[in-house]
Amino acid sequence: MKTAWTALLSLLIMAGPATVQAQFEYTTNSDGLSATITGYTGTNGEVSIPTNIGSLTVTEIGTNAFYDLTNLASVTIPDSVTEIGAAAFQGCSDLTGVYIAASVTNIYTDAFEGCSNLLSVYFESNAPSAGTNVFADDSNATIYYSPGTTGWSTNFAGLRSVAWNPTSASQFHYTTNAGAITITGYTGSGGVVTIPFAINGLLVTSIGENAFVNKPGLIDINIPASVTSIGAGAFEACNGLTSLEIPNGVTSIVSDAFGNCTNLGSVTIPNTVTNLAGASFYNCSALTNATIPGCVTDFGEVFQECYSLRNVTLANGVTSVAVNEFYDSSAVASITIPDTVTTINSGAFYECTGLTSVTIPDSVTNMGQGAFAYCTNLISIYMNGNAPEANASAFGTDPSATVYYLPGTTGWGSTFGGVPAMPIPYTFATNGGAITITGYTGPGGSVVIPATLAGLPVTDIGTNAFEDCTNLASVIIPGGVTNIESNAFEDCTNLNTVIVPASVATIEANAFAGCSNLADVCFEGNAPSADSTAFTSDSHAAVYYSFGALGWSSPFAGLRALQMTPASEFTYTTNGATLTIATIRVPIGNVIIPPFVNGLLVTGISSLAFEDKPVTNVTILGEMNNISGAFASCATLTNVTISANITSIGSGAFSGCNKLPKVTIPNTITNIGSGAFYQCYDLTNVIIPASVTSIGSQAFDQCLGLTRVTVPNTVTSVGSDAFQGCSGLTSVIIPGCVTNFGNMFANCSKLTNAAFADGATSIEVTAFRNCTTLTSIEIPGTVTNIGIGAFFGCSSLTSVAIPNSVNNITDDTFERCSGLTNVAVSENVTNIGIDAFMSCSGLTSITIPGSVATIGDNAFTDCISLTSVYFLGNAPTADSTVFTSSPGATAYYLPGTSGWSDFSTNTGIATVLWDPVIQTGDSNFGVQNNQFGFDITGTTNFTVVVETCTNLANPVWTPLQTVTLTNGLFYFSDPQWTNFAIRFYSLDVP
Repeated sequence: MKTAWTALLSLLIMAGPATVQAQFEYTTNSDGLSATITGYTGTNGEVSIPTNIGSLTVTEIGTNAFYDLTNLASVTIPDSVTEIGAAAFQGCSDLTGVYIAASVTNIYTDAFEGCSNLLSVYFESNAPSAGTNVFADDSNATIYYSPGTTGWSTNFAGLRSVAWNPTSASQFHYTTNAGAITITGYTGSGGVVTIPFAINGLLVTSIGENAFVNKPGLIDINIPASVTSIGAGAFEACNGLTSLEIPNGVTSIVSDAFGNCTNLGSVTIPNTVTNLAGASFYNCSALTNATIPGCVTDFGEVFQECYSLRNVTLANGVTSVAVNEFYDSSAVASITIPDTVTTINSGAFYECTGLTSVTIPDSVTNMGQGAFAYCTNLISIYMNGNAPEANASAFGTDPSATVYYLPGTTGWGSTFGGVPAMPIPYTFATNGGAITITGYTGPGGSVVIPATLAGLPVTDIGTNAFEDCTNLASVIIPGGVTNIESNAFEDCTNLNTVIVPASVATIEANAFAGCSNLADVCFEGNAPSADSTAFTSDSHAAVYYSFGALGWSSPFAGLRALQMTPASEFTYTTNGATLTIATIRVPIGNVIIPPFVNGLLVTGISSLAFEDKPVTNVTILGEMNNISGAFASCATLTNVTISANITSIGSGAFSGCNKLPKVTIPNTITNIGSGAFYQCYDLTNVIIPASVTSIGSQAFDQCLGLTRVTVPNTVTSVGSDAFQGCSGLTSVIIPGCVTNFGNMFANCSKLTNAAFADGATSIEVTAFRNCTTLTSIEIPGTVTNIGIGAFFGCSSLTSVAIPNSVNNITDDTFERCSGLTNVAVSENVTNIGIDAFMSCSGLTSITIPGSVATIGDNAFTDCISLTSVYFLGNAPTADSTVFTSSPGATAYYLPGTSGWSDFSTNTGIATVLWDPVIQTGDSNFGVQNNQFGFDITGTTNFTVVVETCTNLANPVWTPLQTVTLTNGLFYFSDPQWTNFAIRFYSLDVP
């Protein structure tokens, strides 16, 4: 009985026999009944060998019959052929698929040798006899044989061999059109599904619209080489698919064909595809690599929102990158754009935030609106030709981007596409089709050397190329560079970190000599050959190399060499081009966290990743942007080394590391997060570098061993509780640029000295609460707000002056400041809050300026020594609680002011007119005994301060003497009056 495969082969030769036969050259065999095909003259790439030519049965494909026919795409060999001759299809380099009937028993030497694009060879029956080199150099091909046939192994004639075991046709819905099958639906349970290449003797050529839509149980799909078209939504939302091989022969993949296959990690798109319609792989969020074949001349939004897509290659032949093609593919880190592309349309690479560098070939003549919009990490755009026509916003939302153009190209201004444009910051030479960088003229900082320049690969960093670039901070050398020549980075004195790819084979003399701040040199591959002087004078540097790399020893070129902790020791999560360490598997004492794992940049360590792990020493390399909580409660940690590429120490990063005695914060850190060193009890030494601008809440909370902290002038924000409970802290300097902080030094029980520089605008809630040894504080005139309880419980504070910039003394501000004896309240204060001076037991007197309109409940309660409260204006609003348990308090008011009878009634304390007067008309006024003097009269036993100044236009009053009006009179005399040309006198309250 004929199999389905045999029926198929019969079908393929039914139509147009005369036309088909005329395309073949043949000879008649000796039996006079059969023929051997000796040549082919047709132009059709898909060839079906006829069963008969005239009355002759075709039984052989002769030697060299199709030799070197490069336009041959597929071949079907019918059920009459028994032999395929030597070199019959040798050198058919475009041949991708072959179907061989059960009748074939012999395949001779070199029959398919050199068919370099051959992918699939289908055998209908038992394994034939095969000569030598039948499939030589066909390294991409796989043999598929019919289940139940014999003679097969996993390797036949040098090729991988597997059974093609199609899923039962009963599990598919399908339609027939023009003698071919289109799969329209699937009713099976999923798993591994193999689509038959034929059903009922008809070739399966298409997978129709929505055929497998939303089949999460589908974990693998084998598509036969007979399929040429994959319809819209064919495999949409098949979340079980993890990998996909689309066979050669497929020419069309249309909208959403594999959209929302969120676990699809890899896919091969063959060169036969000419049509990739919009969103074919939309939201394939696990997809990491994509190559657009060159025969696709136009495509749209194919890889939109592929969040893990890291590497994108557009093959030669692609002419246009469509609108929103890679929209929101945030992981894209590298793009290869061939010189066939002429147009990059609007939003083509919108929000590709993983992209740091891109090279635009000279073929590009037009760039649309926002072509690279919101590529926020894009730094370098290298243009290999004249300025193309470009929308003003092509790069306009990329804050760090700069366009670099080649010498001799035209059309450039100071900006291009919304970003600065300047000549490329490299000089270079071409050598044998490759580039050697010979010099650098850029601004420095973090430099990513391009992988290509002028369309050619960069393979060498030349002699003296970066010598004396003192503005260089870090360098990433691209893969492809094989040699770092002598003195290449010599005397780059601020260079801190270098990442060297596995491609580098040699590092020549003095390549990095004199890089005195070099700390980390990270190698991704085997040890290169390095001159002994390569790192001369780089005494602070260490070499770090990848686990499993060969040839390493310590020292390496004079530097200590340390193996980075292997990637296998970590669990991690990926986010496009980046990776976050989740935890460490095996507890070990020393951990060196690499900058890359499996080619992905390590940018974070998860919270509690090292919790309860017996790690004692940690070195953090790379460019971490998140180590929040990473080492929280790591109780055995005693030493931390932080790479100079890290810019932030995240929230809770080292909280609870109670054995950590010291940490060196590199001068690249700009932020110390909330609780970063919370409860690091043994931390005694910390230097906050001038790069830091923000210190988060509880950053050093309860660091009991800290004794002294200097907050640099660069810091503008200090969060609440930043140094709360640092009971060993004795001295602190707070810069003027800190405009806002709260509870900053609460419970610092040994703090005796705190100073503000001008510029501070606010002292936040409970900032110095219970700083029981703080003796004095000078509040600058820039402060406008003093928060609730700011100095609560500062029992050693003796004197304070409220500046004119403050208009409110808030609740509890000086409560329980029992040592406070002197308070100067500015004449701009309008309110004294609830409990503001409660329990200030050492306060004997205070002057309330006329600006004060209200005094809050219990403001002076329990001020047991308070006797005199001097008011300089009308009576403020106050109730019976204001002076509770302040038994000796008396309110003194000035003549001409009002409201005092009600004030006495409301508060329950006595109110007395304060009425001392200088007598200018009696006999004691004037010079007596060579001293100028006068009588002062007033209420008996009033205390009065005599003040003087020399200029009433700009008066500065200086106290001369405090006197008591015994029996209502005191004679004052000034023995130094003759030392001044003019002198004025006045009376004031104490």
